[in-house]
Amino acid sequence: MSTASTLNPDPPSATPASALVADRLSDFSDKLSPMLVKELRQGLRAKTFISVFLTMQILLGVVMLIAMASSANDPKEAGRAISSIVFFFFSLAMLIIQPIRGIGTLHREIHHNTIELMVLTRLNAWKIVLGKWVSLVAQSALLLAAIAPYLVLRYWLGGMNLFGELSLLFIIFVVSAVLTAIIVGISCVPSVILRGLLPLLAAALMITPVFSIPFDRSDFSGLVEWASGDEDGGYAAVFAFMISACYFGWTALGIGVSMIAPIVENHSTLRRLVGLGLLGITLLTATFIKAPTGVWAIIATLIALPAILLAYTEAFYSLGPITDRFLNRGPLGYLAATFLHPGWPSGVFFSLPMIGLVAAIVHVGSADPVGPEAWIYLLGIAGSIVLPALIIAPFRVQQRFTMYSLVLIAIYVTTIVVSIFANSVGAPQNDFLWWLVWLPPVTFTMMDLSASFRPEFVLPHSLAWTGGFTALLCLFAAIRLRDLAKPMNIESDPP
Repeated sequence: MSTASTLNPDPPSATPASALVADRLSDFSDKLSPMLVKELRQGLRAKTFISVFLTMQILLGVVMLIAMASSANDPKEAGRAISSIVFFFFSLAMLIIQPIRGIGTLHREIHHNTIELMVLTRLNAWKIVLGKWVSLVAQSALLLAAIAPYLVLRYWLGGMNLFGELSLLFIIFVVSAVLTAIIVGISCVPSVILRGLLPLLAAALMITPVFSIPFDRSDFSGLVEWASGDEDGGYAAVFAFMISACYFGWTALGIGVSMIAPIVENHSTLRRLVGLGLLGITLLTATFIKAPTGVWAIIATLIALPAILLAYTEAFYSLGPITDRFLNRGPLGYLAATFLHPGWPSGVFFSLPMIGLVAAIVHVGSADPVGPEAWIYLLGIAGSIVLPALIIAPFRVQQRFTMYSLVLIAIYVTTIVVSIFANSVGAPQNDFLWWLVWLPPVTFTMMDLSASFRPEFVLPHSLAWTGGFTALLCLFAAIRLRDLAKPMNIESDPP
């Protein structure tokens, strides 16, 4: 027997190139974060996503066939009906269903004691939170890609602003990503009211506009024109919206990062510096570009509000690796720690320049003289965020974010009840509001009843109460900051 066959066995057949390509396409790349891969695999198999995806395709397919069949009589009207239905289903899926799926995503990891295993790996807090968020946003992007062809088919019926409607689709997708970031960010809050019931309540309130806007021709046409940038300053407005959306999403995800990250990690300083930087850029822009008072007031408030709220709700702790970076730099380092050190005491002093920058932006950027009504609204917003922080400041609260949010909700619920009663009794019986002017949101009700309350009389009261609350809160913060140099001074455990 010849030994040639045993000494020189036939080489194994090479794997076909098509099989290698198929293997690569059948799974995620190794370059992706393992957290993202895990969440994507679970999310794409979830019954909720599969049900939404298949339901949208079936319903839109049926609607498209019916519309195409009836397009012979009035093609443009059939096209408008298709656009309304497409945007209705897309808005329902993106603005309600997809964000709701983020409820409890981080809390489940904490509840099942798996978050510690993730932290012990090379995954830091940001990678964990981003993996949860990107997974949901990627599924939303798949819904966007699946629904876009229906609008392209609708284009052939005529009477369509193709660029505007495609831009509006993308804007809805961005809003969905921001809402998802907010819900994922608060999903590790211990309170079930904040992480579960509040998002469900917000989703219930959004059902009405989701139903009405696509089928209201005037509102829908206005949104399409705005998204296309046809209006004056439209491109600038859309660009500012995108920047604001990115900032809000980053800030919202920072809530979850701060809650699950080890306390030796400092995520506060960068967040506060970004907020100050954005307000500084806005002030510089407002110096050269004049706009109505409300425009700059809204932009400045949207930038300042998230940063201040997070600064007020951070647990205060003094650890050597963080505190020494400030205190070792002498007086300037201690001054920087007063504004930028993690914790609510420094957050109180950090809010002072933020509020000052908001006022400066409104004053400098307004095309017309700023009236007392605008200052009353701004003071009401400032007082509304200062008062809950003042109420919980004397106490060593374990869950500051939860307690602050509950107090803030209680203040606004009380204001809503008072407002309903004041509007029902009418003048002059609603003079009792003067006794409740110390509740900052009550000034909003007084401005709505401008026939009974003159702004020039309400403004001094609002300024006095908001200033007094701020001064008292600064006093509590200064007392707590005296412990900054004490090592391992931890006020409350992170959630």
